[in-house]
Amino acid sequence: GHAAAALRAAAASRLASRLGVPEPAGPDALLEAISRATARTPTEVGALLYGPAPEDDAGLLTLVGELDALESEVRG
Repeated sequence: GHAAAALRAAAASRLASRLGVPEPAGPDALLEAISRATARTPTEVGALLYGPAPEDDAGLLTLVGELDALESEVRG
């Protein structure tokens, strides 16, 4: 769980910085900004950034790929 939390926190920080969302704005503001920058819903983004930890290494690798894809979509 710790690895997934660290990966998610780092991705959220990079995305917030790229989108100009100040950290004190909170997760909802970040989810809305990411949703506007991508074709994803805030619910989908929230599940990716704040959902339950993967149960195994395969799930962690999937999460890594999904976070990378999300960051690529935001970079455009």
